[in-house]
Amino acid sequence: MQPPTGYSLPPGKCLLLQKTYRSRWCHVQLDRGGQKLIVSLYVDDGVCASDSHELYYSFLADLSKKFTLSDSGKLSWYLGVAIDHDSETGISMLSHGQETYIDTLRQPAATANVLACYADSDHAGYPDTRRSVTGYIVMLNCAAVSWQSTRQQVTALSTAEAEYYAASVAGTDVTYM
Repeated sequence: MQPPTGYSLPPGKCLLLQKTYRSRWCHVQLDRGGQKLIVSLYVDDGVCASDSHELYYSFLADLSKKFTLSDSGKLSWYLGVAIDHDSETGISMLSHGQETYIDTLRQPAATANVLACYADSDHAGYPDTRRSVTGYIVMLNCAAVSWQSTRQQVTALSTAEAEYYAASVAGTDVTYM
């Protein structure tokens, strides 16, 4: 794997690229001469942060040569997570509950390759169509790798049938992993 053009990495440093299974999320972390640049992308939304103004603006200039970028101002929400800014210290932070939630999702397990799947549904959650909602999350080593929440394609006649349908949809996703 090679770093982007113009970004050389010293020996012993690597380019970290993470992508979740069947997701449109990507996280890249660059370390250039002790300066860090972190980029998080989801579909057409992105966040870029750096401890160096020079590296930050250089990266954005290079990126804008190939893509149309827009600046929405100071970051306040990203992917449903509220970001609080402390103007006195210049530090941005998440609320304690959000930090705990994100840490839980990204926390690796002590044992290797433990796959867990949790599925649930409601019965007739859409009153107009009487269809249920299926939701599931697949965890690999305590980290979320796949999830979905969607209206079921069939009309379940009971809570048990809605639950079986949710388990079937989740099981299908696990089978393809």
